[in-house]
Amino acid sequence: MNNNVIIGTAGHVDHGKTSLIKALTGIDTDRLKEEKKRGITIELGFAYLDFGDGMKVGIVDVPGHEKFVKNMLAGAGGIDIAILVVAANEGVMPQTIEHFGILKLLNIKKGVIVITKTDMVDDAWLAMIKEDVSKLVLGSTLEGAAVLETSVHNNKGLDELKAHLYDLVKDASSDGLESPARLPVDRVFSIDGFGTVVTGTLIEGVLNKGDSLEIYPYGHMSKVRNIQVHDEDADTAYAGQRVAINLAGVRKDMIERGAVVAQPKSMVNTYMLDVFLQVLPECGRTVKNNSRVHLYHGTRDILCKIILLDKDELSPGEAGFAQLRLEEEGAFKYGDRFIVRFYSPLETIGGGMILDVKPRKHSRYKKDELVKNLGLIKDGSIKERIYAILSDRARQMPQISQMAVLANVGGSDIEKALDKLSGEGKIVCFESNDSKWITTMLHYKSICDKSNTILQNFHKNNAYKKGMNIEEYKNKAFAGVVDYALNPLIDIMIKDKKIKSEQLLISAYEFKIKTDNVYNELSAKIEKVYKDAGVLVPNKDDVLKIFNDKNKQKVMESMISEGILVMVDKQLLFHKDIFEDCIGKIKDFISQNGEITLAQYRDMIGASRKYAVAILEYCDTKKITKKIGDSRVLYR
Repeated sequence: MNNNVIIGTAGHVDHGKTSLIKALTGIDTDRLKEEKKRGITIELGFAYLDFGDGMKVGIVDVPGHEKFVKNMLAGAGGIDIAILVVAANEGVMPQTIEHFGILKLLNIKKGVIVITKTDMVDDAWLAMIKEDVSKLVLGSTLEGAAVLETSVHNNKGLDELKAHLYDLVKDASSDGLESPARLPVDRVFSIDGFGTVVTGTLIEGVLNKGDSLEIYPYGHMSKVRNIQVHDEDADTAYAGQRVAINLAGVRKDMIERGAVVAQPKSMVNTYMLDVFLQVLPECGRTVKNNSRVHLYHGTRDILCKIILLDKDELSPGEAGFAQLRLEEEGAFKYGDRFIVRFYSPLETIGGGMILDVKPRKHSRYKKDELVKNLGLIKDGSIKERIYAILSDRARQMPQISQMAVLANVGGSDIEKALDKLSGEGKIVCFESNDSKWITTMLHYKSICDKSNTILQNFHKNNAYKKGMNIEEYKNKAFAGVVDYALNPLIDIMIKDKKIKSEQLLISAYEFKIKTDNVYNELSAKIEKVYKDAGVLVPNKDDVLKIFNDKNKQKVMESMISEGILVMVDKQLLFHKDIFEDCIGKIKDFISQNGEITLAQYRDMIGASRKYAVAILEYCDTKKITKKIGDSRVLYR
């Protein structure tokens, strides 16, 4: 039994939509005084149809007047089954055509055509109206839909309509239950003693009492205090149901129609969208690049500009890729449907499908690769969609959880797709701190190529050095790479034998120090100076003055990187054997006496205060010792 379906009306003003719903349900959806006074629907109306066997479905009654198409769009986004209403005495009218175009653009595939007020016309006129309606729906998903004749004045056709709706509802699939819960808000009010209540159609997921929710795009957090479905308290609501939610910790002034109540971190706030845009054949105007329009998505209306990406203009009936640049932030998902209307005069242009919810700002003159990617996002498999979305943000190296939201793909599906892409050598995955990130193999290779160029230049100019200092390497090779990716990427490059790391020095994998005769002779002479000096070493600059060889600086730096010499400060270097003996004495003395003072160490090594301070401070830096007052203890 399927209760998770929303039926919605569509059609011209005063064609009897509200009266038809009242005759079917007993509920008058016109609740405002102005609606009663003027006899037309201004705001969205809500009812439910009880089929008497436990199956109860929600109905959204939308305004038909051209001034209130904005309100119609706020209710049309959650419709599963459409009732296209045409009055027999007037036939197909401007808002009939506009509403039907909106149904097509929103991809509503199931419905029924209802001819109302049949008591006002004769059979010949009625036959002509039915023929006009059949022409209107030709080539659409409603072609072949039942055309039912009704009259609320003599109850003609109402039982037949209810029976037909029952069959449509029964056959409708309950899509979206596996997705995170999402409810575009169409009403907000407060109830004394309860607080803020929002209503809308739960278009995705399952909602339970106590669930945590985020209010997009504002970022407010809340919890579900109570739920009502069809005016009855419920513990759970399902996708496809009209729902009222009592929100905890949210004031009425913190939320308005157009907001989205959804599972935390399940949507993306953005000022730009890449879309596939279709212009209605009946649209009387051409869409030009940079046109300012109204974007209708869910229950939200946002002004934006259309940047055409693959054409200079779109004529009626044409379609193409575009970027929408929004004047306000909104929350969206891949695959969402939308409508656009001209800014002035208000007229429905068309609509389509959202492809990328967080794109870069595109140039219209580099379109070939962009259009190819957008085509894969629109029509490709899940794997192709993920790769196309990733390609545009490979430098950002998004988390896998972020990619799941961007591509609107569930956890198991994205893992399968990433496994396939990894197996095909198209992506690189890496982990750090229990998080997983990805980038394209093309971007990874570009990083490796840049790294190799930098290291080869370094080795060419520093043949006697083991490698580049790791911090210098990061700054040069990974400029622009997000911080969290640096160490994991270096680990992957080491694993892939692109580079090697030793003693915080990075070198090209195949690099080896050039140990020629010049190096061997000069390094032996320098080593002898330091070994003979013991602890009382001369300053580094004084040692270099001894030698006239132009390679002396490079050789000394290489000896430091090789660990033959230990640099304690900028001027004091010790031979490794001498220095190890100095450290050993410190450790032995502290082990026996618990601590050591500067004076004790100075006397122990038989050197001036200058040498003792330098060695002890070096030990503090390397966490061999720890200074407490005037003494040192072993670092634990």
